[in-house]
Amino acid sequence: KMSEAVAALAEAKTTVTEFVASNGGLPDNGVGIEFGVNTALRPTSDILENITILVASPRVVLTANVYGSLYDSSLTTLASFSLNGTVAPDSTIHWQCNVGPGSDTDAAFVPANCRGVYVDPTTVTP
Repeated sequence: KMSEAVAALAEAKTTVTEFVASNGGLPDNGVGIEFGVNTALRPTSDILENITILVASPRVVLTANVYGSLYDSSLTTLASFSLNGTVAPDSTIHWQCNVGPGSDTDAAFVPANCRGVYVDPTTVTP
């Protein structure tokens, strides 16, 4: 079921990567509306609430917010995992999958490269 969130992040990652390649970098700091990524709430999904974007050049963080109740009925909060990208001077992006500290995301439900990994987005280097 988590594949919906993984697919949404992959789509957003591709969109951001293409934007950076075409424009030579990230837009001004903010929520990245220039990318054209669907960040709206998804009321018809019982898995993915939304995708959020945070831009703090040279970094961009794409986060999938999923309903924790998907895999643990006792959870009433959102769980999340993210892709943290750092733009290099040549306009390529180094991506790191991330399950942040304090997240209720169960490692068994995220991609293998996210399990047991936390990289502070402010320290990611290309």
